Amino acid sequence: PPPVVTPPVVVPPPVVTPPVVVPPPVVTPPVVVPPPVVTPPPVPSTNPQPTPVVNPTPVPPEVGPKPTPGGNPPPPVIVDLIPPKFTTCPLTVTLTQGQALPQPVAIDNLSPVAITRSPATSLPVGKTTVIWTASDQAGLSSKCIQRVQIKPEVLERITVTTAQCTKISEIQGRWLIQGSSTLKNNSIQLYTTATVPSDVNSNTLGKAVSFEKKTWRLLEKRGPACVPNISIRTASGKVFEGTSVKIK
Repeated sequence: PPPVVTPPVVVPPPVVTPPVVVPPPVVTPPVVVPPPVVTPPPVPSTNPQPTPVVNPTPVPPEVGPKPTPGGNPPPPVIVDLIPPKFTTCPLTVTLTQGQALPQPVAIDNLSPVAITRSPATSLPVGKTTVIWTASDQAGLSSKCIQRVQIKPEVLERITVTTAQCTKISEIQGRWLIQGSSTLKNNSIQLYTTATVPSDVNSNTLGKAVSFEKKTWRLLEKRGPACVPNISIRTASGKVFEGTSVKIK
Protein backbone atom coordinates (compact mmCIF):
# COMPACT_ATOMS: atom_id res chain seq x y z
CA PRO A 1 0.00 0.00 0.00
CA PRO A 2 1.07 3.47 -0.53
CA PRO A 3 2.42 5.34 2.45
CA VAL A 4 0.14 7.55 4.36
CA VAL A 5 1.05 11.09 3.83
CA THR A 6 0.32 13.27 6.81
CA PRO A 7 -0.69 16.79 5.78
CA PRO A 8 1.36 19.57 7.28
CA VAL A 9 0.00 21.37 10.27
CA VAL A 10 -0.98 24.87 9.39
CA VAL A 11 -0.30 27.37 12.21
CA PRO A 12 -2.57 30.35 12.07
CA PRO A 13 -0.90 33.75 12.20
CA PRO A 14 -0.91 35.53 15.58
CA VAL A 15 -3.76 37.92 16.29
CA VAL A 16 -2.42 41.48 16.47
CA THR A 17 -4.31 43.69 18.97
CA PRO A 18 -4.54 47.26 17.74
CA PRO A 19 -3.11 49.90 20.12
CA VAL A 20 -5.52 51.81 22.43
CA VAL A 21 -5.90 55.36 21.27
CA VAL A 22 -6.18 57.84 24.24
CA PRO A 23 -8.14 60.92 23.34
CA PRO A 24 -6.43 64.25 24.08
CA PRO A 25 -7.49 66.03 27.36
CA VAL A 26 -10.21 68.59 27.14
CA VAL A 27 -8.82 72.05 27.96
CA THR A 28 -11.34 74.24 29.89
CA PRO A 29 -11.00 77.87 28.90
CA PRO A 30 -10.28 80.27 31.85
CA VAL A 31 -13.19 82.20 33.40
CA VAL A 32 -12.96 85.83 32.52
CA VAL A 33 -14.26 88.15 35.35
CA PRO A 34 -15.65 91.37 33.96
CA PRO A 35 -14.21 94.56 35.52
CA PRO A 36 -16.44 96.33 38.13
CA VAL A 37 -18.72 98.98 36.88
CA VAL A 38 -17.68 102.38 38.26
CA THR A 39 -20.53 104.80 38.67
CA PRO A 40 -19.34 108.31 37.95
CA PRO A 41 -20.01 110.90 40.69
CA PRO A 42 -23.01 113.08 40.17
CA VAL A 43 -22.28 116.32 38.48
CA PRO A 44 -23.62 119.25 40.50
CA SER A 45 -26.28 121.16 38.79
CA THR A 46 -25.49 124.65 37.68
CA ASN A 47 -28.87 125.70 39.08
CA PRO A 48 -28.67 125.23 42.90
CA GLN A 49 -31.88 124.26 44.61
CA PRO A 50 -33.21 126.73 47.21
CA THR A 51 -32.50 125.73 50.83
CA PRO A 52 -35.74 125.26 52.77
CA VAL A 53 -36.16 127.67 55.71
CA VAL A 54 -36.73 125.88 59.04
CA ASN A 55 -37.92 127.89 62.03
CA PRO A 56 -35.58 127.05 64.99
CA THR A 57 -37.18 125.66 68.12
CA PRO A 58 -36.98 128.29 70.89
CA VAL A 59 -34.56 127.26 73.69
CA PRO A 60 -35.64 128.26 77.21
CA PRO A 61 -33.08 130.29 79.17
CA GLU A 62 -30.84 128.38 81.54
CA VAL A 63 -31.98 128.33 85.15
CA GLY A 64 -29.77 127.44 88.07
CA PRO A 65 -26.06 126.64 88.13
CA LYS A 66 -24.33 125.64 84.91
CA PRO A 67 -22.65 122.23 84.58
CA THR A 68 -19.14 122.14 85.91
CA PRO A 69 -16.22 121.42 83.53
CA GLY A 70 -15.82 117.75 82.84
CA GLY A 71 -19.49 117.02 82.37
CA ASN A 72 -20.41 116.53 86.02
CA PRO A 73 -23.96 117.65 86.85
CA PRO A 74 -24.27 120.67 89.14
CA PRO A 75 -25.13 120.01 92.79
CA PRO A 76 -28.80 120.34 93.68
CA VAL A 77 -29.90 123.70 94.98
CA ILE A 78 -31.45 123.43 98.45
CA VAL A 79 -33.81 126.24 99.33
CA ASP A 80 -34.25 126.99 103.03
CA LEU A 81 -37.87 127.84 103.76
CA ILE A 82 -37.94 126.98 107.46
CA PRO A 83 -37.02 129.72 109.99
CA PRO A 84 -34.98 128.96 113.13
CA LYS A 85 -36.78 127.63 116.18
CA PHE A 86 -36.24 128.49 119.84
CA THR A 87 -36.00 125.32 121.91
CA THR A 88 -36.13 127.25 125.20
CA CYS A 89 -37.96 130.51 125.77
CA PRO A 90 -39.28 131.15 129.30
CA LEU A 91 -42.04 133.75 129.15
CA THR A 92 -41.08 135.30 132.51
CA VAL A 93 -37.66 135.57 134.14
CA THR A 94 -36.84 137.02 137.57
CA LEU A 95 -33.28 138.07 138.37
CA THR A 96 -31.45 140.03 141.03
CA GLN A 97 -29.58 143.11 139.93
CA GLY A 98 -26.13 142.03 138.71
CA GLN A 99 -27.20 138.59 137.51
CA ALA A 100 -26.89 137.90 133.76
CA LEU A 101 -30.00 137.13 131.71
CA PRO A 102 -29.58 133.63 130.24
CA GLN A 103 -29.71 133.51 126.44
CA PRO A 104 -32.36 131.12 125.05
CA VAL A 105 -31.32 128.38 122.64
CA ALA A 106 -32.37 128.29 118.97
CA ILE A 107 -31.65 125.78 116.19
CA ASP A 108 -32.07 125.74 112.40
CA ASN A 109 -32.53 122.90 109.93
CA LEU A 110 -29.70 123.95 107.56
CA SER A 111 -27.45 126.76 108.76
CA PRO A 112 -25.95 128.26 111.93
CA VAL A 113 -28.10 130.62 113.95
CA ALA A 114 -27.22 134.14 115.12
CA ILE A 115 -29.13 135.36 118.21
CA THR A 116 -29.50 139.03 119.09
CA ARG A 117 -31.26 140.77 121.98
CA SER A 118 -33.22 143.98 122.31
CA PRO A 119 -32.49 145.92 124.40
CA ALA A 120 -28.84 144.86 124.25
CA THR A 121 -27.83 147.03 127.22
CA SER A 122 -28.02 146.00 130.87
CA LEU A 123 -31.55 145.85 132.20
CA PRO A 124 -32.78 148.30 134.82
CA VAL A 125 -34.46 147.40 138.09
CA GLY A 126 -38.12 146.57 137.47
CA LYS A 127 -39.90 144.85 134.60
CA THR A 128 -38.64 144.99 131.00
CA THR A 129 -39.79 143.26 127.82
CA VAL A 130 -36.85 141.56 126.13
CA ILE A 131 -37.05 140.40 122.51
CA TRP A 132 -34.63 137.73 121.30
CA THR A 133 -34.26 137.29 117.51
CA ALA A 134 -32.79 134.15 115.93
CA SER A 135 -31.69 134.51 112.28
CA ASP A 136 -30.28 131.95 109.85
CA GLN A 137 -28.12 132.46 106.75
CA ALA A 138 -31.17 132.44 104.47
CA GLY A 139 -32.49 135.58 106.15
CA LEU A 140 -35.31 133.81 107.98
CA SER A 141 -35.90 134.65 111.63
CA SER A 142 -38.07 133.94 114.65
CA LYS A 143 -38.53 135.72 117.97
CA CYS A 144 -38.63 134.89 121.65
CA ILE A 145 -40.35 137.50 123.84
CA GLN A 146 -39.69 137.49 127.59
CA ARG A 147 -40.95 139.56 130.49
CA VAL A 148 -37.89 140.09 132.70
CA GLN A 149 -38.08 141.39 136.25
CA ILE A 150 -34.90 142.73 137.88
CA LYS A 151 -35.04 142.96 141.67
CA PRO A 152 -32.80 145.33 143.63
CA GLU A 153 -29.43 143.93 144.58
CA VAL A 154 -29.32 142.18 147.93
CA LEU A 155 -26.13 141.74 149.84
CA GLU A 156 -24.96 138.26 148.91
CA ARG A 157 -23.44 136.25 151.67
CA ILE A 158 -22.60 132.56 151.96
CA THR A 159 -22.37 131.07 155.43
CA VAL A 160 -20.85 127.64 156.13
CA THR A 161 -22.36 125.85 159.13
CA THR A 162 -20.72 122.43 158.65
CA ALA A 163 -17.41 121.63 156.95
CA GLN A 164 -15.93 118.21 157.65
CA CYS A 165 -14.04 115.51 155.76
CA THR A 166 -13.50 111.87 156.77
CA LYS A 167 -10.25 110.45 155.36
CA ILE A 168 -10.74 107.34 153.24
CA SER A 169 -7.24 107.18 151.74
CA GLU A 170 -4.45 109.50 150.76
CA ILE A 171 -6.37 110.51 147.65
CA GLN A 172 -10.00 110.17 148.76
CA GLY A 173 -12.24 111.61 151.44
CA ARG A 174 -15.91 111.71 152.45
CA TRP A 175 -17.06 115.34 152.41
CA LEU A 176 -20.03 117.03 154.05
CA ILE A 177 -20.32 120.79 153.57
CA GLN A 178 -23.53 122.70 154.24
CA GLY A 179 -24.63 126.23 155.00
CA SER A 180 -26.95 129.09 154.04
CA SER A 181 -27.23 131.97 151.58
CA THR A 182 -28.84 135.39 151.68
CA LEU A 183 -30.15 134.79 148.13
CA LYS A 184 -32.61 132.23 146.81
CA ASN A 185 -32.26 130.47 143.44
CA ASN A 186 -28.52 130.63 143.69
CA SER A 187 -25.60 128.36 142.76
CA ILE A 188 -22.16 127.88 144.30
CA GLN A 189 -19.00 125.95 143.44
CA LEU A 190 -16.64 124.65 146.13
CA TYR A 191 -12.86 124.23 145.71
CA THR A 192 -10.23 122.19 147.55
CA THR A 193 -7.96 125.24 147.77
CA ALA A 194 -7.95 128.00 150.36
CA THR A 195 -8.46 130.56 147.57
CA VAL A 196 -10.49 130.26 144.37
CA PRO A 197 -8.10 129.26 141.53
CA SER A 198 -7.71 131.45 138.45
CA ASP A 199 -8.97 128.51 136.40
CA VAL A 200 -12.41 128.12 137.94
CA ASN A 201 -12.75 124.67 136.35
CA SER A 202 -9.82 123.23 138.31
CA ASN A 203 -9.55 121.93 141.90
CA THR A 204 -13.33 121.65 142.15
CA LEU A 205 -14.94 119.88 145.10
CA GLY A 206 -17.80 118.02 143.46
CA LYS A 207 -20.23 119.63 141.07
CA ALA A 208 -21.84 123.05 141.46
CA VAL A 209 -24.57 123.14 144.11
CA SER A 210 -27.82 124.79 143.03
CA PHE A 211 -30.54 125.60 145.52
CA GLU A 212 -33.95 127.30 145.44
CA LYS A 213 -34.18 128.14 149.12
CA LYS A 214 -31.62 129.85 151.31
CA THR A 215 -29.94 126.65 152.47
CA TRP A 216 -27.55 124.35 150.61
CA ARG A 217 -25.70 121.08 151.17
CA LEU A 218 -22.85 119.17 149.50
CA LEU A 219 -22.22 115.48 150.18
CA GLU A 220 -19.39 113.70 148.39
CA LYS A 221 -19.06 110.09 149.59
CA ARG A 222 -15.91 109.53 147.55
CA GLY A 223 -14.52 112.95 146.89
CA PRO A 224 -10.94 114.24 146.62
CA ALA A 225 -8.43 114.00 149.45
CA CYS A 226 -9.22 115.91 152.64
CA VAL A 227 -7.68 119.38 152.93
CA PRO A 228 -7.75 121.83 155.87
CA ASN A 229 -9.22 124.80 153.96
CA ILE A 230 -11.66 125.28 151.11
CA SER A 231 -13.09 128.21 149.12
CA ILE A 232 -16.45 129.01 147.53
CA ARG A 233 -17.49 130.95 144.41
CA THR A 234 -21.11 131.97 143.71
CA ALA A 235 -22.83 132.15 140.33
CA SER A 236 -22.46 135.94 140.32
CA GLY A 237 -18.70 135.59 140.81
CA LYS A 238 -18.48 136.52 144.47
CA VAL A 239 -15.91 134.47 146.40
CA PHE A 240 -15.61 133.33 150.01
CA GLU A 241 -12.18 131.98 150.88
CA GLY A 242 -10.31 130.36 153.75
CA THR A 243 -13.13 128.22 155.16
CA SER A 244 -11.72 125.76 157.74
CA VAL A 245 -12.47 122.04 157.41
CA LYS A 246 -12.60 119.55 160.28
CA ILE A 247 -10.72 116.41 159.21
CA LYS A 248 -11.55 113.06 160.82
